[in-house]
This record gives sequence, C-alpha cells and structure tokens, in this order.
Amino acid sequence: AAPMEGFVQLAHFSAYNPDKNMQAFNAKFKKKFGVDANIMAGAYDAVLFWAAAVEKAKSFDSDKVAEAQEGMCVDNTHIGRQCIRKEDHQVVMDMHLYQVKGGKNIPIATLLGKDTIGEPMVGKDPVEGFTWELKKK
Repeated sequence: AAPMEGFVQLAHFSAYNPDKNMQAFNAKFKKKFGVDANIMAGAYDAVLFWAAAVEKAKSFDSDKVAEAQEGMCVDNTHIGRQCIRKEDHQVVMDMHLYQVKGGKNIPIATLLGKDTIGEPMVGKDPVEGFTWELKKK
C-alpha cells in the first residue's frame, strides 16, 4: 500500500466511503463473502436495472427490456439513485474521487452524474474510423 499512498482515482465504489448506500451494500457483501466489496458493485446494480425492466416490460425479450430501461431510475443501488438515459442507454450516476490514505480509498470529492455525463454518443463517431451501430427493431 505504501507505493500507492496519495494516489487519486475516479471510481464509483469504495468500501471506505461513509455513504449509507455503499456501507449497506458492503455489509451485505462482506457477510456473504467474508471480504469487502469492490467495483463489482456495478454488476449488482446492472442486475437491479435488468430485474426492474423485466418487471416493467412483463417480458424477458431483450428489445422490450431495453426499451423498458429507457429513462428508468433505480434508487436502491450501491451508490444511491442511478438513471438510464433514454437516448443512448448510458447510466447516469454520481462518481467519487478517492485518495489512498493508509491503504484505504478515502473519498475526497463527489462529481454529480448530471454535471459529468456529456452529450449522447448515438450516431457520433468518437474516434475516426470507429462507429457505434446501435440498432433497434
């Protein structure tokens, strides 16, 4: 941990973040697996969104589930409220800057999702020669 001391990173999860949602998620994870949670918390949230969309669509059909997720917000994620932007299905959530102090990722700043998300990328090529081919039935 000593070589990393002072290192700053942007992430959506740290077991040392005092946020009540992260602490609740970490407590459940640690009880089940015996170790602190990690960035796989995002996979947990993806399942929450999928389940909510399946329930809303009343179907397991992937196109119906994807459509049901458009504009959907879920409040009980590891980081609190997250929403899926309709235009490009990008998840909008707050992110945190963490600094390694004593071997722990300690939050030093919060970046609000609404302020950092950027414009939708559908139909735009972020790098010359690369294309996003999102097709909808």
